[in-house]
Formats: sequence, C-alpha cells, structure tokens
Amino acid sequence: LDNIMEKLSKINYGKSGYIIAVSPKGTIINSPKNSKWLLKPYESIGIGSFKDLQKNDGNTFEGLIKEVESVLTVYTSSTSGWTYVAAIDKSEVLGSSKSLSGLLVLMLLGTSIATIIFVTIIANYITRPILTLTHAIKRMSKFDFDTYEHKEIIGFTKSGDEIGEISQTLVNMQNNFLELKSSLKTNSFTYN
Repeated sequence: LDNIMEKLSKINYGKSGYIIAVSPKGTIINSPKNSKWLLKPYESIGIGSFKDLQKNDGNTFEGLIKEVESVLTVYTSSTSGWTYVAAIDKSEVLGSSKSLSGLLVLMLLGTSIATIIFVTIIANYITRPILTLTHAIKRMSKFDFDTYEHKEIIGFTKSGDEIGEISQTLVNMQNNFLELKSSLKTNSFTYN
C-alpha cells in the first residue's frame, strides 16, 4: 500500500495537478498537496459529499480546493472500489486553452490569407481571359477587325480548356473576315 501511495504522490500533470485517492468507505488515503487530509473523510475537505463524488465517476467538474478553483476528474476502480480524483488548478487549464486559442486564431488567419491568395489567382486565371475575349468580341461586333491586334488572344489559344477553344474560334473568325474583306476589295477593283 505504501508503494502505491508513493507512486501516486509522484504523479503530477501540469504544474499544479495531482491525484487524491479515496477508499471505498470515503476515507482519503493519499493527498500529495494536502497532507492534513490523510485518513480524513472526503466530506471534510469541503469539495462535496463522497456520494456526489461517486456519481461523477468518469466525469470532469469544477470545485474549490483550499479556496483555489480547480478542475476535478473522477475515476472509480471497478476492482478495488477506490476512487481517484485528479485535480488541477482551473487557471492552469484555462492558460493552456488560451494559448491554444491563440494558435487557432493564427491558423485561421493563415488559412484565410492563403484562401484569399488562392481565390485571387484562380479569379485572375479565369477573369482576365474572359475580359480580354469580351473586349475582342465587342470590337468584332462593330466590324473592327483591322485595328484590333489579336496577339493576346492567340496566347489564350494554347490553353486546352474552353477559353482556348473560344480564343481559337475568334482568331479564326477574325482571319476569315479579313480574308473575305481582302477578297471583296480585290473583286471590287476587278469590276470597276
């Protein structure tokens, strides 16, 4: 029993965490931070009744230990009947959660910035060709094939997507119209 108590006393988690062992009858067997509680009834430490403690088996709840707000987790052994209460200062738990919250905020900001950059790149990849093609179509709708240079449109024809197909069609249409216009001029001089 002394060996078990010694091992339990050495178990710490975090800076303020420790384990209290309570016998099946509700007597405190081990309390590394509060030696005055040894062999005293659980009710005497002011956290609550032993029956309430047993009802919280497997649960975590908050309580005051020596005027310190603490987070308590309860486990009752099915073989020995002993109840183990893991206690840690609430401020330590919240301090850890605050640093985790800060990390989550940084991750959220990083993800948001990466998403904005990604969306901007994709939007430019789609929007710029569409705006250029729209400008070319408007010029062509006014039969302005001569002054519009289609070098930029030819650049879009290299992509293997729908933008490339539309660009190639517009280049072909412009070339066909210029060829038709040239042949009409040639034919009109021939008739005169």
